[in-house]
Formats: sequence, structure tokens, C-alpha cells
Amino acid sequence: MNYSVRDIDSKLLNAAERGDIDEVKHLINEGADVNAKDVYEKTPLHWAAEKGHKEIVEILLKKGANVNSVAFLDITPLLFAAMEGHEDVVEILLKRGADVNGVESFSGMTSLWLAAQNGHESLVEVLLTAEKSILACILKHYVLLLEMAMKA
Repeated sequence: MNYSVRDIDSKLLNAAERGDIDEVKHLINEGADVNAKDVYEKTPLHWAAEKGHKEIVEILLKKGANVNSVAFLDITPLLFAAMEGHEDVVEILLKRGADVNGVESFSGMTSLWLAAQNGHESLVEVLLTAEKSILACILKHYVLLLEMAMKA
């Protein structure tokens, strides 16, 4: 795998991490790749999601950033945002098609698990109500089965 990154792409990765909106816009207009990856395979979207830079997340997605891009250990922007408790970023990513059931390959944790483990209660609610959450479907049917069993 080639880990070399063009200078302009490296600057975009750094600007996204720092939360420098003007620099992100400028670099994209100059031709920076919104899906460029650093040595850990993180894209500007990974950095912005991890750091909670909502506006940059929106800019990158509008410019074609891959919402389900995977970095080292299969970590997606959604997993980073959930781990750090950035609820507004999680909601944006979900609306743009982020895979709520994506799993980090080292520990096998989902965004829901990471949010719960790190004490982000309101974010857990958001993820449980995500339309395509496998765990939410399982829990919903489990509760229905328990209710039926109790009535029997």
C-alpha cells in the first residue's frame, strides 16, 4: 500500500483535524482530495468526526467524502464520533448513510457499544433509534417476546 500523501492532501488532513473551516474550504477549492488517507488510513472526514468539527463534516460530505470510509482497524467516521460523544456529528453521518452496524475490527465494537462504554447516554438513544440498527431491531423483538411470554 502506498502511504505517500500529496502536500495539499496532507494540509487538508491537518486542517480537518484542527477544525480550520476556511483552510478546509480553500484546500478543497485548490484540488485537495476529500478522501485522501494518512498513514493510519484516516481521511479528513475521520479527523473532523473524531474531533467534533460539525461544519467541516458537512463540507466534506457535500464535496463527496466517503461516509463509510474505513481507517486502520476498520474504524469509520461514525465510530470515531460515537466514541467521542459528538451527537450532532453522529446525526449528520447517519443522515448521509453511515453504517450504524459497522464494527471496529480489534474489539468488535459498534458505534452503539462505543457510545455506551464511554457514557454518552443521549447518543445511545440516537443510535438505538437509528433506522437500520441491528441491535435496536433485536431489542425491540426481544421486548415483544418477553411481553408475550409474560402474558402466557
